[in-house]
Amino acid sequence: MEFKGNTHVVFPHSRMELLKGRTYITEIARAMLNEKNLPNYFWDEGVATAVYIMNRTPKMVVHGTTLEEKFTCKKQDVSHLRVFGRIAYVHVPDERNQN
Repeated sequence: MEFKGNTHVVFPHSRMELLKGRTYITEIARAMLNEKNLPNYFWDEGVATAVYIMNRTPKMVVHGTTLEEKFTCKKQDVSHLRVFGRIAYVHVPDERNQN
């Protein structure tokens, strides 16, 4: 990669890879929002969730494992993942619930 001052030159193939990745993320986020009939103001949550899941999904490049597994040599725990758009309730302790 060539450097010119504080900026670097982006080669066409890396720009295409960047655009493909960005398009894929927006498609996943849009699909999640549409599936649960969520309004557009949840867009940032949809994108964050899409990226989070993509980072924990096996890649062909690293032979069926995630990058995290290759780095730490440990199987990733994904038991904390829940359905996107799932109804959630906040627990209010009895001492604060003064009805």
